[in-house]
Amino acid sequence: MEIDLSSTTTLDLTSFQLHDLDSVELPSNLTELDLTANRLSKLDPRIENLINLRKLSFRQNLIDDAAIEPISRWESLSGLEELVLRDNKLTENTRCQHIQEALGFR
Repeated sequence: MEIDLSSTTTLDLTSFQLHDLDSVELPSNLTELDLTANRLSKLDPRIENLINLRKLSFRQNLIDDAAIEPISRWESLSGLEELVLRDNKLTENTRCQHIQEALGFR
């Protein structure tokens, strides 16, 4: 059975133990994407194209300083209201710098 996600606005993939999002369809109209408690070590570049995204959680993954760097170039993230990066492998300085850049506080 195939599931049509085209009208889905919220996608909760908490605790799916995902190492990447290669097998996940990311509908373009998503407003919320929860990737909490997985095994992600990099950001999927397709997330940049989710222009309606308001809430994004990468909490409890394996994301480090180098992996988070591209987020500062994702202009479509300017509409985000909530970005959660807690409990990853980020240093405090990196976390603040890239989030501020991504949200337009350059």
